[in-house]
Amino acid sequence: MSPFRNHFYSNVALPFEWMVVKPHIMSASCSADAETGEDHSSPSVSRTLDVESPFSIEPQNGVLEASGIANFHLTFAPPEVLTQSSYTDS
Repeated sequence: MSPFRNHFYSNVALPFEWMVVKPHIMSASCSADAETGEDHSSPSVSRTLDVESPFSIEPQNGVLEASGIANFHLTFAPPEVLTQSSYTDS
């Protein structure tokens, strides 16, 4: 578990919700048309929740208080841990 602290510099409280999503990978050729130079990248990218992610964060949601500090805990827990011998036994 890795704790981290977030200093929130705002005059208002802000609700938050953490979501672990699958990566959105786009090649450089997809973002701009080579002939016209027109940008085809979307300002809003559809994301897919990664329900099998080995990462979790607590608290998952809440409120960042105005001018406050919030503490979070990031955990990495893979379902299977491979050892070096797992690679060399093949």
